Amino acid sequence: MRLVLLLSIILVGNPLGTAYAASDFERYLTAATQLYENLEYELALEQLAQARKVARGVEEDVTLALYEGIILAELSQWEQARARFLTALLLNPEAKLPLSVAPKTKNEFEAQRARALLEFARQQHQEEPPQAPIAQRPLEVATDRPERTSTQEPRLTPDTPPAPMARVEEVRAPSRMGPAVPLALLGAGAVAAGVGTWFGMESRRQVNAAWGAHYQSEVLSHRAEAERSARTANILFGSAGVAVAGAVVSWLLMPPRAESPSGETR
Repeated sequence: MRLVLLLSIILVGNPLGTAYAASDFERYLTAATQLYENLEYELALEQLAQARKVARGVEEDVTLALYEGIILAELSQWEQARARFLTALLLNPEAKLPLSVAPKTKNEFEAQRARALLEFARQQHQEEPPQAPIAQRPLEVATDRPERTSTQEPRLTPDTPPAPMARVEEVRAPSRMGPAVPLALLGAGAVAAGVGTWFGMESRRQVNAAWGAHYQSEVLSHRAEAERSARTANILFGSAGVAVAGAVVSWLLMPPRAESPSGETR
């Protein structure tokens, strides 16, 4: 009887060990969630590290990567958070965040989803075999008429050389720079000013959001975003000013319009 039980355990496996590992994973994950809600982010990461040791299957790997990405985002470690989000979405492109997060974290997560879908599309395009081009043969038209051979007799007298053509001197007008360059610079300056205005408004919106944030991590995140938007707006305003100045200078340096010999202005 003992021999039969031993053989059954060897062939079927040890279900008690699997259930124990699954229970350990859930306990570590629950502890990490509670620590996250208590703002103990470092301790939550330690519990997730313990859960990774007993994780089994792609689904649990996706869950761990999502939790790690959320906690790293709260710690403002955005590069590592984006890497965790991308890892989870490459394993499951339809994955969703298991916890309620700040709007910026949600936006970063959706950006990584778009990146993962783009990577899937690129791989699918590379796996498709290229189609060989179809060679087109020239169209042959059948006819019953025999081919005519040239029966022209050779001439005994040389052909009369053609009369020399009168040489016409071309009068070229001096080249000048058209108004395309000043107009292009003026348009670029207008576009840069418009985009800079948008970034300035975005910076102001981030500052207002920082004043209304409840967590320190959200305040720091909104402030950093406001500084980046303000820096971008200043750069764009400076570029707009340079473009407008360049347009004015290039317009003033344009040569006067030349007149043709007939008196018409070109």
